[in-house]
This record gives sequence, structure tokens and C-alpha cells, in this order.
Amino acid sequence: MQEKELSLLRKALSEIAIVPDEAWMKLLPHLKVCGFKAKSHLAETGARPTEMWFIVSGFVRVFFSESNGNEYTKAFRVPGDIAAPYSSLILKTPSKVSIQACVDTSTVAIPYGVIEKLYGENPIWNHLGRRFAEIIFLEREQREWELLTMNAKERHEKFLESYGSIRGDLTQNQIASYLGISPVSLSRLLSQERT
Repeated sequence: MQEKELSLLRKALSEIAIVPDEAWMKLLPHLKVCGFKAKSHLAETGARPTEMWFIVSGFVRVFFSESNGNEYTKAFRVPGDIAAPYSSLILKTPSKVSIQACVDTSTVAIPYGVIEKLYGENPIWNHLGRRFAEIIFLEREQREWELLTMNAKERHEKFLESYGSIRGDLTQNQIASYLGISPVSLSRLLSQERT
């Protein structure tokens, strides 16, 4: 197994809580380093996911899609983040979201069933689970606040602040769907910013 990727995961976890060697060794044999080519899916709508992914390099987008092909980008996950169809993992139901690599992406796959088992074995895993839930809640509340209180120009500025380094690897449609506007509105906004 690739040592670099695993040490990056452990470092990211340690920024939330120190994972003792004994607890880490219980998780380690279940981790799998996975590479995904650009445009390939880590998770697809309707599938029953079993894993979450720590992003080592590259980035992914999490999105909802309609049967008519319309897509709504919920989030981007960059190195150091965990991407997962959380509600599907927790409820053991088909996924409502797709997760797609936007560029070639390296990840560490973490089996959710193993995490659930570890919750009962060491309090550190419960602590990490609670902290991840808090982080997800805070991100979601911030995203809702942006969509409900900021205009399109402000949301675009916030997007550039957070994801400016990846925008060149995204389509206008993906950026527009993240901002909650149409591609035509995004084109208009970009034209106004250039003048």
C-alpha cells in the first residue's frame, strides 16, 4: 500500500484528533489507495455505496442529476477533504448524489462498514465521527447561507476565493450549477466582470 497517501490521511485525521497507533492499526488493513481518471465516478446516483474517499490529489465534484440530464453541483472536494454520499452510507439506501473526478484523482477508500464497527471499539472513532458531522453541518449551513443571502456576483467571488485554483478544470455548466445560476447568467456575469 502506498505509504505517502496513508500518511496524508493519518495527518488529516490527527488535525481533528490524535489517533493512537492501536486504533490506526485497526483501520489500516481496510484502506485502499485508488486512482480515478478524469470524468470517472467514485459514486453514482442510484448505486449503493460502501465507501468514502479521502482526496489525496486532484479533486471531485458532488452533484445531483435529473433524468433530463440537468445537474446541480452540491460541492467540490479537494485534497485533504473526504468525499462521500453520506446519507446513503448512513441510511444504507441508494445514493442521491454522484461523485465524479474532475481531473485524474488519487484517493484513499475508507469502507464505511469498518468505520461503523470501529465506533464501538475505541472512543476516538466516535469523536472523529462527531467532529466530521460537525464539519459537514457547518459547511452545509455556510453553503445555504451563501445561496439564500448572496447575489450571483457575491457567490461567484466566494467561489473564486475557495476554488479559484480549480476553476480552469471545470466547465461553465459545472460552475453555474454550483452557483445556482444558469450558464447564460454566468456568461453575462463574467462579461460584466471583464469590463
